[in-house]
Amino acid sequence: MILLRSTAALFLFRYLLISSAQDGTDEDSESAWKFIGGEGENMYIRKRNFDPYGNDIIRCTMAARNSTNETAKTALYATKWFNTSEDKGYAIRSEYNTSGDVLTATQYFVVGNATMSSTNDYFFNFTDGKCAVVLMPHLDALSFYCDRACEMWVRDGSTDTENDKCEEVYNKTCGPDNVFLYNSSVCELLKDVHPKMSLK
Repeated sequence: MILLRSTAALFLFRYLLISSAQDGTDEDSESAWKFIGGEGENMYIRKRNFDPYGNDIIRCTMAARNSTNETAKTALYATKWFNTSEDKGYAIRSEYNTSGDVLTATQYFVVGNATMSSTNDYFFNFTDGKCAVVLMPHLDALSFYCDRACEMWVRDGSTDTENDKCEEVYNKTCGPDNVFLYNSSVCELLKDVHPKMSLK
């Protein structure tokens, strides 16, 4: 039990170091909320350095905001994505809690008559409120580059413009090999796709 606790502590400490200012982290003490609670209703994954399906079939992974709580620094979103091999869009309920540069996301999946959930931490390496470089240690094994699974997230209004600082931090932190997910035409197909469970 002591060994397990020590290993967990070292794991967390490692990612706190990875998310430090040496890699470009925004020094804002509420950097995760700065992005999650930012302008615009939607946020999108522009690119990432891993491919969980191994065949590049996912386009326009995005999150549509339903509500926020400024005091608690929490938000409720619908996470959506389009599977090109099935020509079909999907959506799930996502509850976001932020603390400093850490976003804790709980996502709910309806499978038959059962509701399942998964909770993971996402570490904001950099954000200016419009673009963010995010680390996700639970997916490190899938990374194309070194041992960091990374994504670049952008909010409404920043999907078609390149953010020099965000690109610089992403390239330094996440490496040169990427899968590009954002596609405006595909994203339009997700407007009427909603989670099977309530967002209230």
